[in-house]
Amino acid sequence: MLVLGAGADYDPSLPPALMLSPTQIVRLTEGIRVARQLPGSTLVTSAYLKYGPMSQAELSRQAAMSMGYCGRPIQVQEHPENTCEEARSFVAIHGKGKRVVLVTSATHMRRAMAFFTAFGAHPIAAPCDFKVMHNPHRPFLMSDVMPSWKHLAWLDEILKEELAYRLGPQCDPNF
Repeated sequence: MLVLGAGADYDPSLPPALMLSPTQIVRLTEGIRVARQLPGSTLVTSAYLKYGPMSQAELSRQAAMSMGYCGRPIQVQEHPENTCEEARSFVAIHGKGKRVVLVTSATHMRRAMAFFTAFGAHPIAAPCDFKVMHNPHRPFLMSDVMPSWKHLAWLDEILKEELAYRLGPQCDPNF
């Protein structure tokens, strides 16, 4: 069970969970939820933190423990700076052919799965942080399609992921 990094900012006056980005909290929460359903699984948190005394992976580990995920193994990958490096690091530690439940944002899942597959892992998707949901009990509103800052942010995220996916992996799995 690997929770990909999504950002953090170190502030010693805050508890670890409040130092994580909103996207990282969603990913970590989903990782904990799925790990609890898989007896014997190990939760792995990942990603470095450029400015701070500890990694985002360590902040995520501490946040998981503060959220009640105790008594089960949590490993950290403290050095990866991006998804490519997270895949490389996971395979270097656990070996090729290893199954891994991959927890990341739904918009990022296709590209993340491609990286892990390219490095020889067998990822199983556990998407979260969905941007668009369909509630069959809620009526359609014009605001659903009108331009907004929220929709602009979603478009930015979707275009970035689509472009990055189409350009192909930006790292060499044989490196």
